[in-house]
Amino acid sequence: MLSKKKLVFGLFMGSVFFLSSCGKSDKATCGNGTCESGETVTSCAADCSEEPSEGCGNGTCDDGESFASCPADCSGLCAGESDAAFGSGLSGDGAWSDAECAGVAQNSACVSAGMAGAGAVCGGAADGAACEAMEDCTWIADACVASTLNACALASGFGQSACEAAGCLYGAAGHQSCTAEVSEANCNAGSAVLKEAQGFECSWNATTGQCWGPKTGKDKARASASTCGASCLAAEDADACVIECLVSEDHLGSETLSSGCLSCFSGEYSCVLESCSTECAAVSTVCDGSCNLDCTEALQDCADCRETNGCNTLFRDCAEGAGS
Repeated sequence: MLSKKKLVFGLFMGSVFFLSSCGKSDKATCGNGTCESGETVTSCAADCSEEPSEGCGNGTCDDGESFASCPADCSGLCAGESDAAFGSGLSGDGAWSDAECAGVAQNSACVSAGMAGAGAVCGGAADGAACEAMEDCTWIADACVASTLNACALASGFGQSACEAAGCLYGAAGHQSCTAEVSEANCNAGSAVLKEAQGFECSWNATTGQCWGPKTGKDKARASASTCGASCLAAEDADACVIECLVSEDHLGSETLSSGCLSCFSGEYSCVLESCSTECAAVSTVCDGSCNLDCTEALQDCADCRETNGCNTLFRDCAEGAGS
């Protein structure tokens, strides 16, 4: 059984944001053809790939080749039907537990739903009478808008004091933004719209005050990769050890991904371990069964480190193909 610490660390290896940078700009420039100080195979495969095999470049990811040794042939490794279905499908019932603190890994649509979901419901009103009959909806200029969202929109541009006086959050969605507070009502309303349009639901987590997206197979694989990685640190071939562990009965078992796709999860973990071990290990310390402000900040630090060091980009290119 996974410990909470290992599970939490694994869950937050997955950020929904992808950046194209490889390495910190003040130390190295990924993609310039030179493996500079601070760059490695895992953080910048474009410059620091392993010695390519004789068959590298033939368009086929042959035995012995990997994304690290031959990205030209070995990319888009999670593009198979079973890989895609597992990655996007729900894990279990799709629900997160309170102890898993899944705020950063949630679907971005649910983040928006938590702030503005009620607006989508108001927008469905056919006329002014129908609009005014709905809770928190106001008919303005031949349109039905959420009263709270309208108040925030009017307050935006007038500074933090005006925004907060209107009962809105200042800066939560970007510099000088003024948005509605994340609420259970917004989450539920937005979830109903998302379910009809995209087939999935969000759920309100009262412990964290967040609107969470469903837990998917990709989240499960990342959690398992983290746990397996920790157990394979002393292995002679750590990547092979992680993959063998992933397909064991205790982890993915019968839900096994293709060997190529599994290697992408293993490579992603290696990148995090090499470049962000301090930032991401801190998550285990402050998020051990307690979803609090310190936990949220630690999760963001881990996510920022992943972006800066190219771990998200590495996984995307390996799993989906460069430029996807």
